[in-house]
Amino acid sequence: MPKLSSSFLRFCLVGAVNTTIDASLFVVLRSNGFSVVVANIISTSVALLIGLLLSYKYTFRGRLLTKSRVAIYFAVTLAGVWILQPIIISGVLALNDQAHFTAPAVALLQHTEQLDSLFAKLVATVFSLAWNYAWYSRVVFKDQSV
Repeated sequence: MPKLSSSFLRFCLVGAVNTTIDASLFVVLRSNGFSVVVANIISTSVALLIGLLLSYKYTFRGRLLTKSRVAIYFAVTLAGVWILQPIIISGVLALNDQAHFTAPAVALLQHTEQLDSLFAKLVATVFSLAWNYAWYSRVVFKDQSV
């Protein structure tokens, strides 16, 4: 079994923190009357900024942070969240309609649409995690001393 790098493990931890911040803030904003669109823009923006800072300070430890790296960070992250994830979610939902991956859980819990959506979101999250790490480690936070 291949050994996971410590930067990848730190990246996963930062991702868990970001996901928690994003989801929590989204729920708080929605419960205070914000629309879905506005709540999502605010929560993802806050999570993106915190993710950038944590990636810079913790995951990739002090690599030089320039304006161009920040721009690439946002482009990569937004492409993963706003382009890659919806494509994967749509594909998984369409495939699930044919293969019924979530059928055993649905039979137990009786929440077809929610479980199908959650399953698709989790699959898309795994893909965007790999997407982000590949871009962050090779481009955004690439060690310039090598």
